[in-house]
Parts: sequence; structure tokens; C-alpha cells
Amino acid sequence: MFNIDFNNSVELGRLDSEDSTVSEAIYTIYLEYSDSFTLNWNNYLVPLSKKGDLSEIYNDIIKMLVLIKTNKEKEFYINFLSSTFTAKWDFTLYKTEQIRINAKWNSNSIFSNKIINEIDPDLYQVLVNKTHFVNEWDNLLRNLKQDLKAVGYTDSLDGFSYLEKL
Repeated sequence: MFNIDFNNSVELGRLDSEDSTVSEAIYTIYLEYSDSFTLNWNNYLVPLSKKGDLSEIYNDIIKMLVLIKTNKEKEFYINFLSSTFTAKWDFTLYKTEQIRINAKWNSNSIFSNKIINEIDPDLYQVLVNKTHFVNEWDNLLRNLKQDLKAVGYTDSLDGFSYLEKL
């Protein structure tokens, strides 16, 4: 099971004209490190921050989604490094529209100093429908795009091209 729930009514900051990338702009517009989105990973909730986590893993998310959508590589991995967690997700794409993700959660601060694999070894693997997985991330990113535009950011930010297509 994989889902993303997010708070779409968070207080937004102001545009910083010195921001040149989407990651910088994310860090600028979200004012608090509060839990503003949650990954549901096999019914284990991973609370994350748009300010801290999304700003730090944005480029990895985009790379992951592009690889899935282009379907050029049947197996690949993505490393996530944020202030809350570090993880390596190994992907296998199947012709049946399924994605298998084997996650190695290396560290994180939200599991009481235990990594998710130590809590329950069955939590490391997720089998999910490709369209569902992509839609979950795209919904979060649509919300991000709306927030960026609401404070005045445009497609001139480096890394905005994926958002522009949503």
C-alpha cells in the first residue's frame, strides 16, 4: 500500500527574488517544518515536511517520476537524503502496470531512532499500481505548483519544467 496525504492549506511565505531553483523556492514558501504531508508505506505513516523534506528531495522525486513515466529502464534506484530520513528505493517496473519498490531505510529521525526495516521487515517492500503511484506524487506536486504560483514564482525556476506539464 502506498498513498500520500497532504495538507493543502498551509501558510505560505513570500517570493524571494534570489531563488533560482524549485528546491530553493519550496524552502522559502513553506514557513514551518511541521508535518505537511505523509507517506503511507504499507500502513506505516511517515510524516514529512514540505519545507524541509520536499525541498531536499524534490529533484529525486522528479527523476523518479520521469523514469517511471518514460518506462525506458525496467530497474533503477533513487536515493533520498533529507533532514528526516535517508533511503534507497530500488524499483522494478512490470508490464502489468505494477511497480515493486524495495526500500532500504538507512536512517531517519521519525521512527524513534529505529529505521523502518528494524520495526517490521515486511515494511521494506511495496507493490503498487504504476498509475496510482504516479498520481499520488503528481497530486502533491500540483499542490506545490499552485503554492509556488500563488506567491509569484514562475516557470523560470530551474526544475520547474515537470510542474509546468501538470
